[in-house]
Amino acid sequence: MAQSEALAGAHSYILWGVESVYNTAVTPDTHFSKNTTGFKPVINNNTTSNYGFGGTSEAEGRKVHDYVHGVLDVKSPLNFKVTTWEWLECALGAFSTDTYTIAAIPKSMTVASNIDNPGLTSTDQNVTYSGGVVDDWTLRTSVGEPVSVDLNVLFALAALDTSLDTRVALPTDQTYTFSGASIALPSGTTIPNIIDSLTLSGKNNFKMLQGLSSRLTRNALPKAAGINIDISLKYLSNDLITAALGAATPTATGGPTEYASMVLVFSNGTNTMTMTLTGVPLTEFVQIHENTDPLGEDLKFTAKDITAVLS
Repeated sequence: MAQSEALAGAHSYILWGVESVYNTAVTPDTHFSKNTTGFKPVINNNTTSNYGFGGTSEAEGRKVHDYVHGVLDVKSPLNFKVTTWEWLECALGAFSTDTYTIAAIPKSMTVASNIDNPGLTSTDQNVTYSGGVVDDWTLRTSVGEPVSVDLNVLFALAALDTSLDTRVALPTDQTYTFSGASIALPSGTTIPNIIDSLTLSGKNNFKMLQGLSSRLTRNALPKAAGINIDISLKYLSNDLITAALGAATPTATGGPTEYASMVLVFSNGTNTMTMTLTGVPLTEFVQIHENTDPLGEDLKFTAKDITAVLS
């Protein structure tokens, strides 16, 4: 049997590394997590069909005459349960001494998709995706669930090889879960409500740059950054609706309460990630009345800045 079907996660593995120079591929030697669950690369040639008036036959007027292959778009979602936090260097952009912060230009990454074809005389596959930038990311957890992350990564290039990258041992860190998470609003004041779920998301809004003479991406520059927080919890008091209104009765020139800070803590029993968000207004408040169910509240916040510290 020359070639054979392959089982994702058994015959395939995903490795990555941070690039020093944009779109200069590095040898990937790191797992995103002990529990990476999804990678779905899409290669789009942005092909358009050209039509025109027919020549020697009437039917030619309806047929494709030729094609224009546009910019090469390469992108992929990446999904994993959090055991390590190195991915934050590309999601936020700056890293120093266990601290991640927003940078002017976030770091790029190389991701390698390796398929060890199980056929007896098979050809393996190694696709190296370089110039990867995190366009947006989402971290979430809810009752009974692990802390999970979804990254949407835009790449500059995909290159095919048949030599596999050396397999790397999985991280030994424990998975972060809902039971090790807490929220303080503002800093030092833990939310007393029963919290059902938490979602933290960020956008880098990358612009992929191409020009005349090449279909390939030459550079990637981020536009405005954004940080958003969604929380679902059980009603307990009037504190949150008051923050949404800004006062018991909103004023003509007022606005919602802008908290100086919100602190999100994630612990796996060994390590603790503390994320401090600053300039945090409550932008949307939804109160949920469903017969015989506990009253619920869904909250949306935004933030000006974020600092994440691993200890």
